[in-house]
Amino acid sequence: MTTKRAFLSSLLINIFFLVLCLVFGNLIFGATDDYFMARLLEGVYGEGYNVHLTFVNVLYGYALLPLYHLFPKIGWYYVGEMVGVFLSFTTIGFVLIKKVKSLWGPILAALFTAAFASDCYLSVQFTQCAAIFAATGMLLFVLFSCLTSNFSEKKRIFLLIASIFFIFWGAIMRSEAFLMGTPFFALALISNLRSCWFNKNWVLIGVTIVLVGLFSIQWIDKKHYESADYKYYKDFQSARATIGDGTFFDEAGVSDDLDEIGYYGEDLHLLRNWIFNDREVFSVDSLNMYIKYLNSNKRESSRKSIFQSFFIALSCAAGKPMFWIWFLFCATIATSRKGACYAWGSIVIISVLTCILILVSRVVFRVELGFWLYATVLSIPYIGNLPKISNRIQYCILGIILVSSLVVFYRTGDIVRNQTNGRAMSTTAKPLKHYDEALAYIRSLPSNQIALTSHIPYMFFVQKMNPPYLSEPYGNWKKIIPIGYWTPFFPDIEKHLHSIGINNPLKDVTKDNVIVVSNGQLADYLQRHYNVEVDVTTIRSFDGLNFYKYSIKSPEIP
Repeated sequence: MTTKRAFLSSLLINIFFLVLCLVFGNLIFGATDDYFMARLLEGVYGEGYNVHLTFVNVLYGYALLPLYHLFPKIGWYYVGEMVGVFLSFTTIGFVLIKKVKSLWGPILAALFTAAFASDCYLSVQFTQCAAIFAATGMLLFVLFSCLTSNFSEKKRIFLLIASIFFIFWGAIMRSEAFLMGTPFFALALISNLRSCWFNKNWVLIGVTIVLVGLFSIQWIDKKHYESADYKYYKDFQSARATIGDGTFFDEAGVSDDLDEIGYYGEDLHLLRNWIFNDREVFSVDSLNMYIKYLNSNKRESSRKSIFQSFFIALSCAAGKPMFWIWFLFCATIATSRKGACYAWGSIVIISVLTCILILVSRVVFRVELGFWLYATVLSIPYIGNLPKISNRIQYCILGIILVSSLVVFYRTGDIVRNQTNGRAMSTTAKPLKHYDEALAYIRSLPSNQIALTSHIPYMFFVQKMNPPYLSEPYGNWKKIIPIGYWTPFFPDIEKHLHSIGINNPLKDVTKDNVIVVSNGQLADYLQRHYNVEVDVTTIRSFDGLNFYKYSIKSPEIP
């Protein structure tokens, strides 16, 4: 098949699946983290765009700024991720079609896209994007390393540039997700060591550019968080994630230890429930102290429990398309010595990485999907000649795949897998009219007033605003301040709070310009840490979503 025809075939396949997602699905971010990074980039707490994305490298923000300035109403953060997924899938499909050199090429390309389209288009998420982009770049680099002498220098340079582009894009989206693909990358290169040695000069140039580029990408991002305000915010993230996300410790044991040393076990409960927007009580230093006791109360993991958890994770993966597309691709390469070595090596790597996630209690679907994606994509260089089939059989198989996909998307287009646990969930927006009413009430407040919002309402308020493909105006969220999550202490938020006389949100809940959404249980906290007795009054209620006013108790008149 000619290069032009192979590219056109891959392009049409991916357009078909993208259209299915656009027509029958509800396009959302796969995780709330992306919502907040997109909105922070758009300056919803400030007066202009802000490239400090926290989990995504600042270079992604800088790359999108020209587009935001040209078309400010479009949510370019989201569009950029979707375009990246489309380019990656189209590139992988093109490589498949060219590599197979038979009528099986378009079939495998269609199966690959069908396996991952729902998870990656309908609930796009930055960790997934990092894996998809990096896997595409690694695939191209392996092909570049295995080129024979009859390829022109121009083609080599083009392939090298394309591979580096995707590798860097993956590292920019999330460095950790990029790194988890390096074992598969190393396995693919080592198993093609003879070809790499034949092209050693080109490979050395490519590896050098990649290493220097990766170091530079991380250095640039790190430099952007060296100012005092961003440094504190960034230091807070690591400690906050360990306490808020970790499940590796005995919470009751930690609470007992804290009580013994004069701290409060109740505060650990607040931290675990995303209530910590208080620089005095929950400073970075105090969180590091909490982590010390978390580490001394780790749950012991027996070999038996690890094996049980591993087989549960593997059985869950076997119920999803990501496993079966890997299995199919490995079955096509198992007849060759190199292919068999890669197939067995990839499952060993997946097993080791899964066990590591089990040990740190962080088995999440979006990360697991990255493992299987890397393993599948990097098996492509080993696919050789497959049994010949006629055009009629090819069209029949392709027709079955495409029609089946059409039926599945038509019936379940609003169903995606939860990016944390992998369970099916509906993306159909729930009415939740009381949240619309509550949001309208917040927006009616004076400009110097804030609604200090608990974690769950904060999530719902976000989803009641513009869809991800549309941007938010500057400063549009200034009245909604989180009690927890990872956005507290973000400099734009801190600057706004200081401008209206609020220096410590949880401590300042008694001020006239602060109301609290969905948390009327802070009285004990204020008494415990600030020796303040308060009255709590419900000032508005929207179908159970309560707005509270905290005020200092008036002294009793004898």
